Amino acid sequence: MYRRLASIALILLPLVWAERAGAQATLNSSYGGPQGFGSTCMPPNDDGSWPDDNTGLDLTPAFPNGLHFYQGSYTRGWINNNGNLSFKSAIPQFTPNAFPGAPQPMIAPYWADVDTRDNNACGDPGYPDGGGYPSGATCTMAPSNIVWWALSPGTMAITWNQVGVYSCHQTPVMSFQMILTAAGCSVMSADGGMAGTDFDIEFRYAQCDWEAGDASGGSGGFCPSGSVGTSCTPAQAGFDSAEMPDMDFWSLPMSRKAGISTELCTQSNLMPAQPGVWRFSVRGGVIQCPTAGQPCMTNMQGICAQGRIQCTLGGTTSCQPITTPQPSQCNGLDNNCDGTIDTGPCPPGQVCAGAQCVPSCKETGCLPGNTCVNDMCVETDCINVMCQAGQRCTHGACVDSCSGVTCPLGQVCRLGACVDPCAGLNCGMGQVCDNGMCVPNCMCMPCAAGKTCAMNGVCVDTACANANCPTGQVCQAGSCIDACTGAVCPSGQMCLTGQCVPAPPMMVDSGPPGIIVGDAGRPKGDGGTISSLDGGTDGGDAFGAGVKSHGCGCRTTGSEGAGWVPVGLGLAIAAALARRRRRG
Repeated sequence: MYRRLASIALILLPLVWAERAGAQATLNSSYGGPQGFGSTCMPPNDDGSWPDDNTGLDLTPAFPNGLHFYQGSYTRGWINNNGNLSFKSAIPQFTPNAFPGAPQPMIAPYWADVDTRDNNACGDPGYPDGGGYPSGATCTMAPSNIVWWALSPGTMAITWNQVGVYSCHQTPVMSFQMILTAAGCSVMSADGGMAGTDFDIEFRYAQCDWEAGDASGGSGGFCPSGSVGTSCTPAQAGFDSAEMPDMDFWSLPMSRKAGISTELCTQSNLMPAQPGVWRFSVRGGVIQCPTAGQPCMTNMQGICAQGRIQCTLGGTTSCQPITTPQPSQCNGLDNNCDGTIDTGPCPPGQVCAGAQCVPSCKETGCLPGNTCVNDMCVETDCINVMCQAGQRCTHGACVDSCSGVTCPLGQVCRLGACVDPCAGLNCGMGQVCDNGMCVPNCMCMPCAAGKTCAMNGVCVDTACANANCPTGQVCQAGSCIDACTGAVCPSGQMCLTGQCVPAPPMMVDSGPPGIIVGDAGRPKGDGGTISSLDGGTDGGDAFGAGVKSHGCGCRTTGSEGAGWVPVGLGLAIAAALARRRRRG
């Protein structure tokens, strides 16, 4: 995984020129604090670091297992005033070395002689002769010429906001930012321990007005003509492992050359170009090609279509599926990636109806107005109607298969059926399924504020972290509620214990007003009590509308006999379930 400065940089960094000169990025100001760059900052200084001791800044609030950077894993780092983050120790050096050649492992958005002192500090005899800041000095919270940082679960951001250049020049200024973001789970090291977290790096350059300090040979922030390489050294940007021998490094173009400031502000390694924005992925400790880890389409079918870009040693990229082919299932997906929605297998006596296995109508019969065709109940008006993929036939016309459906809490509508979006979806290594999407396992990447990592690797609301809700209920805001709340099940189904299940065919022709189940809330027969089970896709009401209940309720057209409805429905359901159990 070695990186050579000249040839590899050309292969792996396809530069995209900005359309106009002077184009630049904006700094991310979403991290809180008075300027939006965080609530902690470094005291005004020259050649200082935070912290100014040997302990280092604790990175575990953002990356509990540390960062896996080249051959090392680091849980502590030093923010250096001179435009870089170093590991192992602080770096006061103001004139940058060429990469490879950093004194310590470092990530450097702009290694140069930054000077954040104001006029008062420049003349203060309390400032150390060798640079840094006096013991006990604190951040001034100034609106400019200051270095900020913020640590939050999975993210570290360091911002050099309108910083000056040595010696005590408050103009011209540079504004740039480094954002580190956790990108998955930690890997195992050779000794069996955790080897740190994979992460992404983003450099943002918002204002690029100087390249070299006075002590590096600069004048007015730039190298005099003809002095580069002899008496003047501009900034260096990139990454260096600082190993022995130092073979792992990455140098951004124009580093230590005249014009680096313009290059970084007006160019980008992204496609399409975002002037002033440079992104990199660190996987297994190695800096990968710029687009590594970004979403892509694999040109495969089904669940294999969603992918992530991966890189080869030669600098080429390939789109690898997040999820590989899996056995066929009845969940409304193309699990085996053959281009067709799977239709099972289902248990004996059941058939696959869209996205769930249902009892064969040879066993249960069908509702009035429906006919048993190929073991499934089909509306009689739809027997000869052919609909496109993603549609269903109702009353002889094709409509969206999920039209009018509101699934129970925690489920989604897929091909006209309410299903668990993660059922049968096995994500790749270090990934877990969250609401049907493969996301990094939170056991190695902290959750956001207000969230807690559950045992299944998914971030949940902290108020629900210890909830133990009974079957058919889900936790919201710390309380268990019926998963059927607000549910409008598909045609011919009803919500019971948090699931949309086939409604038993019921026709009561004597006694109290009966429960007559329609397919879209339409009255059948000459009146009585009507239960709309599919959410009124053609004008009916949601099942349970107007009834305050923790479960499913019924809507009545009148008051006569209303007290019989829940009892009659419960008895009918119990009878149907009992018949199914006996048949099983």
